Formats: sequence, C-alpha cells, structure tokens
Amino acid sequence: MLAAAPSQRAADGLMLALRDERFDLRYRAAQALVRLRQRNASLQLDPAAVFAVARQELERARPSSRIVDHVFTVLSLALEREPLEISLRAVRGSDPGLRGTALEYLDNVLPGAIREGIWPWLGIDRPAASGRARDEMRDELLRSSSRWGRSASRRRDAVAGPPS
Repeated sequence: MLAAAPSQRAADGLMLALRDERFDLRYRAAQALVRLRQRNASLQLDPAAVFAVARQELERARPSSRIVDHVFTVLSLALEREPLEISLRAVRGSDPGLRGTALEYLDNVLPGAIREGIWPWLGIDRPAASGRARDEMRDELLRSSSRWGRSASRRRDAVAGPPS
C-alpha cells in the first residue's frame, strides 16, 4: 500500500518497516523503497539509517544468498544501485579480474562496519587495494555490464537457434 504513493511519507513508513521482526516484511519494504525511489528520485532517505538497517541484517541472520541480495538492495537506497548490482553479480561470477574490481569497489564504497560484516557472507577475505579511484572502478563495472548483456543475448540466440 505504501509503495503505491511515491511520497516522502510513504518512504518514511517503509523505512520503519525495514526494522520489523519479520524478514519477509523487511524484504518487501526494501523492494518497495527501491521502486518508490525510481518513481520519485527526490525522496530523502537518511544514509546513516539505511546503513544501520544493512548492518542489522548482517548481525541478525545466518548467511544466505537471499539475505545478501536483501542487504545489497538496502545498500542501494544509499549508494549507486547499478554498480552495487553489478558488483554482486561479479563477486558471484567466474571472471577473477572482474571479481577483483567488484571487491575493490565495494571496499571503497561500503562503510567500515558493513564492509567487515559482509566479507564473510561473500566468502572472501578483505581485498587488496590497488590504489585506483572509486570512479574508475565504477566505470569498469558499468562497462562490464554491457558485455554481460551481449553475452547473455548470444547465449539466448544459440539456445533458440536460427530464426525460421
């Protein structure tokens, strides 16, 4: 219901729902907040409150891919969404170079407590820093996304076969 009206009041209510005891409600509230922000970019969300929610999720649950997805959704309310999504795909992917870039990007954008809390969930140790600028890493991740899109299209075309 709150997600239907892209107002600050709806966003505030959904932020409160992110602290509910029930995971499914928190999960749906985060998804709804993302949709609200897409419809109304002027909505104000306190980054400190968003990071506190992400930190609580890491502290209260056992590691699972659904929780990690949820934490990244929550983080996207305070950080750039697309590079975060690409980073998560890269961390889970098989390209070691892109994985390294993603980990380094996350190391640079995540607040310390979240960064330290999420590494074990991703099954990694702290990444080594290369000294590259955050924007450089973000741009590399965004470029990689277009390569993934092309390779996914080629895989779909190969499965579908030639046009009739």
